[in-house]
Amino acid sequence: MSKTNVETYAFTAAEFHTHINYAVEKARFGDEPPACWIYLYAESDTVPPPIPEPIHAEMFEELLQIRRQFPGNVLEDNFKILRQLTASQIYKAYLANTFPRDEPFETLDEFWKVPPPPTEDFLRLFEGILENPADEQIAFIYRAMLAYKCFYSTDITARKCGGSVGLGLANLPDAVVQNREELHRRNRGQDRWLIDLGAKKYGVFNERYRNFAEDAIHADKRRIRGFFNEYGVNDGLIWLAIQEPELTGFFLSNFRDEAVFQGWVNP
Repeated sequence: MSKTNVETYAFTAAEFHTHINYAVEKARFGDEPPACWIYLYAESDTVPPPIPEPIHAEMFEELLQIRRQFPGNVLEDNFKILRQLTASQIYKAYLANTFPRDEPFETLDEFWKVPPPPTEDFLRLFEGILENPADEQIAFIYRAMLAYKCFYSTDITARKCGGSVGLGLANLPDAVVQNREELHRRNRGQDRWLIDLGAKKYGVFNERYRNFAEDAIHADKRRIRGFFNEYGVNDGLIWLAIQEPELTGFFLSNFRDEAVFQGWVNP
């Protein structure tokens, strides 16, 4: 597909927040269902999606057949259509066959919490801290990082869309709290090795994976915006579920308001 040339415009911080707050309130309380916000983002604010492989294109056509059963846009009613698509048997079979995991899963909501094979960037978290980390230790840090991402994403969203003060731990949405608790529960009783690192190494390691998680959040948003640039919001969310299921599972599970999600995604 051809790339779209994008023009950018400069806004003051006050103008930007006025625009975002107005759009969020209109989407939340308007008489009409919220429409997809279709923006063209500057390339510096995006990561282009990967070129689809044949298996991706086949899955898109099959999901498109299901999508045609539902009127409206994919964001309406808290991702109603996207949730239907990702709950379909054909998608779940695709997920299990294309993205195998060592731990069993049956749904997308379970899938995104299962550690994938570690990347080189992720393994670098352990350099100088723990040589040759075991699979269990890698999985522990992955789940700890996801729990931190749940809070970080929601808190930053609140600061952007709801005012100058973040939600804070006491006021996290129920879905985020449940996800954090589940991830912490899976890690419970498995942190002896982390404690044994000693205070200095533990402090360095803790800062590393938290920074890694925060950088990953910003990269996640740029990846989503890249899909929106390439395909538009409706098709872009479907392509995202096909090519980036971990990211799709993360935001579907943590965001219960599509207007807040859009406030989070938009730079």
